[in-house]
Amino acid sequence: MKPVVVHLVETYLARSEVFIHNYVTSHVGWEATVLCEFSAHEDELPFKRRVVVTGPKSKRQPGWWSNEVARWLTGRSVWQRRAARALAPLRPAVLHAHFGQMGWAGLPVARQLGIPLVTTFYGYDMSVLPRQARWQRRLRELFEGGDLFLAEGPCMQRRLVELGCAAEKVKVQRIAIHTDRYPRWQPTPNGRPVVLFVGRFAEKKGLLDALAAVLEVVRRGQAVRFRVVGDGGLRPQAEAFVAGNGLSAHVEFLGMLPHEQVLRELAAADVFIHPSRTASNGDTEGGAPTIVLEAQAVGVPLVTTEHADIPNVAPAGPGVYLSPEGQVAPLAENLSRALRERVGASAEFVRAHHNVGREVLGLEARYEELTDPAHALGT
Repeated sequence: MKPVVVHLVETYLARSEVFIHNYVTSHVGWEATVLCEFSAHEDELPFKRRVVVTGPKSKRQPGWWSNEVARWLTGRSVWQRRAARALAPLRPAVLHAHFGQMGWAGLPVARQLGIPLVTTFYGYDMSVLPRQARWQRRLRELFEGGDLFLAEGPCMQRRLVELGCAAEKVKVQRIAIHTDRYPRWQPTPNGRPVVLFVGRFAEKKGLLDALAAVLEVVRRGQAVRFRVVGDGGLRPQAEAFVAGNGLSAHVEFLGMLPHEQVLRELAAADVFIHPSRTASNGDTEGGAPTIVLEAQAVGVPLVTTEHADIPNVAPAGPGVYLSPEGQVAPLAENLSRALRERVGASAEFVRAHHNVGREVLGLEARYEELTDPAHALGT
């Protein structure tokens, strides 16, 4: 029988976290189960082996205080005890938490089950949380008690070490996609060229910078349609910018879309823009957004920024335009160039370095090392 790895994530699965689904559904030598608090989008991202253990998330919900008191008195909350009981019959060999918050929540569960804990960090968890005293303590606990920490790239790897994680515990595990499942770039030959943005309307995703760059391009006389996929807290500011700058005829807000529809939008766009940046509260991509990999897999010209690990997953070259983060003028210039040159990005880099079929084997090798009796004895 194959050993079992349990992937721990708060909600399985948000549309913005398809990168987790790619690994969960691609295991070869291991059998995957998901432990989550909430289940979502089961029709779009199907995976049958979901164990859902709900728990209170705020003081307003029944059971929150008893959950916290149990954790304070015993080191394990009611939710953590229930999660361990639910997983025990599966006899898991590894618990793999996604995001630092879930790593900390999963640490007592892994201890109760007597198995190693792997935690993958993604961005907010290594940029914003460490600014909070409560999470400084919790991350110290996680770094001391966890067995392995995975980062998307060398930039994030260095940051986790700076936060206090032992260097020998931090390894690079790339975001991975099914590189053979993407449509090829086929922009519409007639009409105004389409510029596409896909992402949450969060400051670090750079939507307002993208809108400012589109405004500059329009003012230069380049007629474009800017199609915006996503939603979030910055929507009122984005809509106000569009209205206040006379861009209503150029900008379309499409809302959240299923992943397959997002891929169709990518293939039909003339340029994809994603100007990630450091937010005012310190939030960063940490690594790089998966959509940057997907744009290259499709082959659409990519305009992005030299932010976090983006240069490590989207090296500058034909069809890839890197700009300094937070600077609209060079971003607008690169957008204008991409629209004029119409040179598609190459898929070769992501095929060579981010193919999930290969990357999952490396992840499983890490699990095997953790569960090797020799490793447990420190020999």
